[in-house]
Amino acid sequence: EMVNRIGADVPGMPRVLKWLSQFIPLAAGPLPIPFFFGVLAGEEPIDHTQKNVLREGKALHPIMERVMAIHVAEEARHISFAHEY
Repeated sequence: EMVNRIGADVPGMPRVLKWLSQFIPLAAGPLPIPFFFGVLAGEEPIDHTQKNVLREGKALHPIMERVMAIHVAEEARHISFAHEY
């Protein structure tokens, strides 16, 4: 929503990744450990970076700060579930 509102030209995922992304959830059933390893590999670095940015207390646009805070809170559930699995 934020990207739509600010009108930024965002290229999105490369075509190959977009095509592959439809098959990734199918791996969760037969290969749950590699699937959740992938979840952690994707979520942990972003979560770590966003937490550091929020903790630094540097001036961010209020919308960006709120989006990051919401994202950290939401991703905590995914990360927690993957760690428990």
